[in-house]
This record gives sequence, structure tokens and C-alpha cells, in this order.
Amino acid sequence: MTPVADMSGQSAFPCRLIHDPAGAGRRLQFWKDLISPLGCWLWGGEVRDWARLPVGPVIVVANHLSTFDTLLLGWAMPRPAAFMAKSEIIEWPVVGAEAVRVGGFPARRGRGDQTAYLTSLAVLDAGHPVVLHPEGSRSPDGRFGMQRLRSGAARIALARPVPIQPVALFGTDGMMPRGRFTPGRGTVSAQFGEPIRPEAYLTPEDWPLADRIRAVNVTIDRAIRSLLPPHLQTEGPTPGLETAPVG
Repeated sequence: MTPVADMSGQSAFPCRLIHDPAGAGRRLQFWKDLISPLGCWLWGGEVRDWARLPVGPVIVVANHLSTFDTLLLGWAMPRPAAFMAKSEIIEWPVVGAEAVRVGGFPARRGRGDQTAYLTSLAVLDAGHPVVLHPEGSRSPDGRFGMQRLRSGAARIALARPVPIQPVALFGTDGMMPRGRFTPGRGTVSAQFGEPIRPEAYLTPEDWPLADRIRAVNVTIDRAIRSLLPPHLQTEGPTPGLETAPVG
């Protein structure tokens, strides 16, 4: 399916499925040709400003509403990317195997996962984007800021100071809410924000690591919030960031 786009970087959704950096192109192309027409009918929407995605390695961070978010991001990304997904999805029969083939790799939730961390660094070192949700799990009510941001994205950024690309997702919680295993009809969209350059989030190296992580998370939190309307974010600060230092 050919994306419909203009020079502003906005395209009709679903615009594309992207081949993963490990080379699963033929299998992914099969699924693209099979489901893209159905996706256009079921999930109308748009991807805005995807041309903002920097060239080279980049950490893509997005709010997390639904299990469908990874598929939406896969369509929205204008070039090959690897997607961090919870290990439970990777372990599902058939679905998990296909998720790995299209660029997904597992991360254990609730504790540090050194393998996922090293995989992310390897993806960046190879010049590709790595995509993850800093919340770690889906928002309980669809609003961003309900959950403490995990340290994963910040740790990766401190180890590999590359641009951070914020993305806001809309509508996926309505078409595939918690407890539902197949997507329904609905309108979904993705909004790419301005990339965050390393100099905007790096802090002095003599700061305690916990403070450096919180400072990166403050930057990520503000960037994602700037793309969301008020009703899709909490009024108060995100847990854990109330007193975080900012360099």
C-alpha cells in the first residue's frame, strides 16, 4: 500500500508497516499486503509530522494506551525500527513469534532487564530507532501521567546520547481496551513532536544516577504532555517527578 503524504510529513493511516532492522522484510511485506486494506477500513486516522523523525539512531517514546499501540507505531514509523514489548506478548504462540520477526524484542516488566537494555543499545549502535513506552504498562484510564515513568528510556539515553523522539498516540484504548484481545472499529492516530536533542536532557556526570534518570524522565514527560490535550493527561505531576532536578 502506498502512503498518501504531503511535504509536511502528514499521511493517511495506516500508512505503512516497516521492515525490521534484522531483515524480516519478506514476511512483514506479506502481512502488510494482507492486512493494510483491512486496516484502512477498520482504523481510519492519520499520522502527523512523521518527517520530524531524525536520521540515524533515535529513541522513540510514546504514551501507552493499548496492546494495539505497537502495531500503530509500526505503521507510523517512516523507517525500520525495533520495538520493546512486554515478555508476555513475545511468549504468546504464533503472535509472539511474528512479533519477533517484525522487530519486537521482549522486556520483563517490574524489574530491570539487562538483555532488553543491551538489545536497545545494539539497535542504536546499528543506526536504527528503538521504540518503547516509558510508562512500562498501559494507562489505567487513558490519561498520561497516572503512572511513574520507568527508568529504561532514560538509562538508554544516558548510555547512548542520541535524539529522543516523542510521539502521542490517540484512540487505541477505545478500539482495544484492557481485557480485549482483538481490535474493534475505531479511529486512531499518532502525532510526532519535535525531537529532543541530547543537550536538552543531559545533566552533569557527577550527579547521582537516580537524579540524572529523573531529569531525563522530566524532559520525556514534558515532551509527551505537550502533544496531548488536557483531558488526556493528569493535572498534577507524574508520580516520582514531583521534586526531580532539572539541569
